[in-house]
Amino acid sequence: MTARIVDLTPELLDDAAGVHLEAFRGYMNARLGRGYAKAFLRWFSRAPHGVALAALENGKLAGYVVGAPAGYDRGMSRALIWVVARAFALRPWLLFERRFLQRIALRARPAPPRAADAAKIMSLVGIGVAEAGRGSGIGRLLMEEFERRARALGMTAMRLSVYTDNDRARRLYERAGWIVERTEPNALYYRRDL
Repeated sequence: MTARIVDLTPELLDDAAGVHLEAFRGYMNARLGRGYAKAFLRWFSRAPHGVALAALENGKLAGYVVGAPAGYDRGMSRALIWVVARAFALRPWLLFERRFLQRIALRARPAPPRAADAAKIMSLVGIGVAEAGRGSGIGRLLMEEFERRARALGMTAMRLSVYTDNDRARRLYERAGWIVERTEPNALYYRRDL
């Protein structure tokens, strides 16, 4: 394998957004469009203690992973509100789809009380591998480097969520030692202690 893991730089954002749109085709965060995908990925590359990595294979972007310490979502939501508003203005029909309404309702619920160690938990928020690179170990390399960076930031655990129908991602996480911490109708929540 010739992939190498580097920081996700502004020059790589457009290609990473393309991988994101491909990897999450049909899901809300992809259906909001390329502008949203770029802003979403850019946010992690600029976030305090954020991790934004890219996998390059033969000089071409083959995948990415992004994350930030637990509690990132409020700051990200505030920062991206106008990007999301524009995306919905361009795609108003999305506001009437059941999946979107469910997702909005989940985000509107008060957050559960944070554990005392929440500041030491890194959330892996997004990982995508270009179709041509799937099954080649790129996802594993991205996760290994993400874990290394989380440890370097002093994190004691990592967490992520995945749609229940995303079998490929679930297999990757389980092979890497993640355990299911909680389930909801459309998502599984995983944790990995460091």
